[in-house]
Amino acid sequence: MRWMRWGLALVCVALTGCGVERDVARGNDALEDRDWARSEAAFRRALDRDPMHLEALYGLGWAYYQAGQAVEAQVAFERCIEAHPQSHLGFKGLGSVALRQGNGLAAERWLKQALVLAPDDVPVTNTLALTYSEMARLDEALELFERLAGASKDYPEIGIGHVEALLRAKRLEEAQALIESQLERSLSPSHEGVYRLTYARTLLQRTVRRLDASRCADTAPPVIAWLDRAIKEVDRAGTLVNDPERVASVRRTVARRRAIVLETCPDGQLDAAEPVLP
Repeated sequence: MRWMRWGLALVCVALTGCGVERDVARGNDALEDRDWARSEAAFRRALDRDPMHLEALYGLGWAYYQAGQAVEAQVAFERCIEAHPQSHLGFKGLGSVALRQGNGLAAERWLKQALVLAPDDVPVTNTLALTYSEMARLDEALELFERLAGASKDYPEIGIGHVEALLRAKRLEEAQALIESQLERSLSPSHEGVYRLTYARTLLQRTVRRLDASRCADTAPPVIAWLDRAIKEVDRAGTLVNDPERVASVRRTVARRRAIVLETCPDGQLDAAEPVLP
């Protein structure tokens, strides 16, 4: 069997692929593990073997992007376009960088170029929808998110962006219903955590202008009930996502709102029944 191993090794060398593909796979695995440094190192090894490798160039740019190194990410995505002008990936990457930098018009331009090359690409369309949401072009954002609704089972992040656009549009009941439908599915811990944290924020928003100090017995109990539910969602999210600052921020906001409600309507005036906010 030794001759077969030698033959396989010769094939790998001839195609310059075995080592490259192995490093690209390791880089992608590290991205999944949110280990940006390990991901960068793996993609760099792949590029040492094949400087024009599309997935390695794009992966390197994405590792930089996730690590918050926008300049390095931009350079990698530009190299991606130079080496593979017919691929949409470099354009998508530059659109993501522009979006993170707050340059919505540039993001829209890059993403539309990506869609010319890959008209049905779900991640590109999702990023364009996020761009419109950030630019407060909510009708356009929601139109794209609704078009992508069927793909959300494979891309849970689509629903997260859709919920944020609904919250910005003050369509709170729709946002809550979408979150609840997503939480009925089997999600990764990180996606479930984000949905639960967003659920807490949605419940918080739905309590705004619900309290009437002249009608504490009627209006305070449902508000308190929803805020208590929000705290439970925050606590659950804290066990699922590795973002303690964000979790703590939402928890503080909910706790402040609850304290204000109880200050306005002391416990003695609240109904002990378990209320449901309409």
